[in-house]
Amino acid sequence: MATTKETVYIEAEDEITAVIDKVTSASNKIVAVVLPKRATVFQSVVNMKLLKKAATEAKKQVVVISSEPAIESIAAIAGVHLAKSLQSKPVIPKRTKQVESEVISSAELDDNLPFVETEEPEEAKFVASESEPAIPEPVAPLPLSAENDTIELDNTDDEAVEVPEGTLAKEAKEKKKKRAFRVPDFSNFKLRMGLGIALVVLLITGWVFGFVILPKATITLNTDTSSSTVTFDFVVSAEAAELNVEKAVVPATKAEVSKQNSATVPATGEKNVGEKATGTLTLANCAKNSEGISIPAGSGFSAGNLTYVTNQAIELGPAVYFGNNCRSEDFPEAGAVKDVGVTATNSGESYNINARSYTSSIAGVTASGTAMSGGTTQVVKVVSAEDVAGAKQKLVGTSTAEAIAELSKTLESQELQAIAETLVEGEPNEKVSAAVDSEVSEVTVTQTVLFSMLGVSTNDLGTLLDSKVTASLEEGAGTNIRRNGLDTAVLRLASAASATNQTLNLQTVAVLGPEFDEAAIRNEVAGMKRGDIEKLLEARGGVRSVSVDYSPIWITTTPKSADKITIVINELEN
Repeated sequence: MATTKETVYIEAEDEITAVIDKVTSASNKIVAVVLPKRATVFQSVVNMKLLKKAATEAKKQVVVISSEPAIESIAAIAGVHLAKSLQSKPVIPKRTKQVESEVISSAELDDNLPFVETEEPEEAKFVASESEPAIPEPVAPLPLSAENDTIELDNTDDEAVEVPEGTLAKEAKEKKKKRAFRVPDFSNFKLRMGLGIALVVLLITGWVFGFVILPKATITLNTDTSSSTVTFDFVVSAEAAELNVEKAVVPATKAEVSKQNSATVPATGEKNVGEKATGTLTLANCAKNSEGISIPAGSGFSAGNLTYVTNQAIELGPAVYFGNNCRSEDFPEAGAVKDVGVTATNSGESYNINARSYTSSIAGVTASGTAMSGGTTQVVKVVSAEDVAGAKQKLVGTSTAEAIAELSKTLESQELQAIAETLVEGEPNEKVSAAVDSEVSEVTVTQTVLFSMLGVSTNDLGTLLDSKVTASLEEGAGTNIRRNGLDTAVLRLASAASATNQTLNLQTVAVLGPEFDEAAIRNEVAGMKRGDIEKLLEARGGVRSVSVDYSPIWITTTPKSADKITIVINELEN
């Protein structure tokens, strides 16, 4: 199993006691101590050893995070693990004579050994002692000529005094020359002061930006919720004046729009417009015991599947019979036999036939004809009934989508919720550009349709839905409506008494659980510590757990401004 670590960030002004307290109070075994640049608290081997000792007693493993060579040297003397970053592998730096020499002065100062410093010549070496101040080691006696010389430090013209070479007085004079007063370079001073002021302003601006403007907190509440399926029927009526919760009647507003569309299709019918064959038929009345027969114009006589019609009306006299035999054709003078001109019902050369007998469409009348001639074929395109029907079919539904969009926009402009399920499409008013059998290349059908739709107030519908959800809750259960589910509700048309009075079915899933005032929570937790926020909010009913996150990474406390706090509510199903 992997061992988790905890990261502790050290401020530049933290004392060693504060650092030890952070390390020993860490909850994980491995503690990564991240040092800022130039951390004074660990410029001492003693402080590093104190930290290691306190961590060992608290059964913690300390890893110092720093890339400074000085810290590496001190960690090597103290035997503390060191890593250059949180992702680097920690190691104990190797001890060398060079490392020990680099930190020896720091170690001696921490052991409180007194030192006496001097500006005398370098030949005077000092020795530290635990009981008394350090004194210079014996030096060689001064030459006699130098012992009696007097060196004036103030108001003396050094150039006028002759000092023997090789004496301490000569060396003191040379050092005094080096320390001679120089006239300050005020232009350089102004530049440095300007840079210093700019650096201070930059630091202050960076601090304000990093610790006042940037800090944000995100508080996540994981809450217990449950869902409840709700379904019921309700009536939307343009005749209703106000919402009736008991009868589930919601007042509605009717919107209308007229849409016109047309469809054009090519003519696919065919028609023979050639000449029709003509000829003469001889008609005889053989209707026994009849006084006479009237044959109207247009009466048909057929030869197989070819039909010819009379061009005019004629009257046939009584039939002539001898016994049971019709002899009307033998006695034309009796008036029972007459000739009449006929014309083929359709054009075409197929109607040009030889003389023959014909089947009569009039009972008791026989017919025989001469040869039929003059029929010709000339086929042209005409509009068929199927062409018109096809154009009408292309128009079905073409305006529906546009009508719904326009009606919805109209109703929404009135702050109403458009209900597409209430759309009513009126009977189309049609116009056809050419009649059936017309000799044209194409035909256009134009339709004008009136559409209507109902819209209701979202508040009215939400109030009705809330009442239905509330009615399904158990009394005293301590559960509130988190979301009534109106935004995800599914509506279906149950019945339509008219375009202005329709019954709909609503089905949705409501979310039940505790209610939270996010604004109040932000104001309440502003400036609080992470642990206090978690304890405060987890004690509330319906809250399963709470987590607090800060940004940027160096922020460890909640901003005092509620505007910088974000509340996130995660609804977890039971």
